Amino acid sequence: MKISKRPSVIVGIVVFAIASGFVARFVYIWWHIPEAYAAWDAGDMLLWYMRTHDDDWPDNWDEFQAAVENEPALFLRGRYPDEPDYMGRMRRTIKIDWSFDPTNPQNPRPVTRPDGAPLHTYWSDPNGMIFQYLDRQEADEP
Repeated sequence: MKISKRPSVIVGIVVFAIASGFVARFVYIWWHIPEAYAAWDAGDMLLWYMRTHDDDWPDNWDEFQAAVENEPALFLRGRYPDEPDYMGRMRRTIKIDWSFDPTNPQNPRPVTRPDGAPLHTYWSDPNGMIFQYLDRQEADEP
């Protein structure tokens, strides 16, 4: 290889590496969008549940699902229009700590991935939503 072609090859490799990094990040984000929507929906559903059940926490998926499915006005961003079993996908995507006590919150992450790892959240973190709600409730008490 001639010396005069070496800088253009190096520039080409650098440009390719940078472009590959952008493409990889885009694919990574795109891949985790359903999980991010499920996390956001979980936060919205749990807040709705607490607001409509005297700040109580659901005991299990069945109780939670029955309450949510009986509320047609609840807007869920991650539900596909033709998806018959959104709550089934939610069960596979997220894990909710059913023993969480809103009056004495010991677990800083009551909503996680099924393996206990933090969820990929791009818009709203369900745990942040829950604790913000609890802080507001505590501030509103006389």
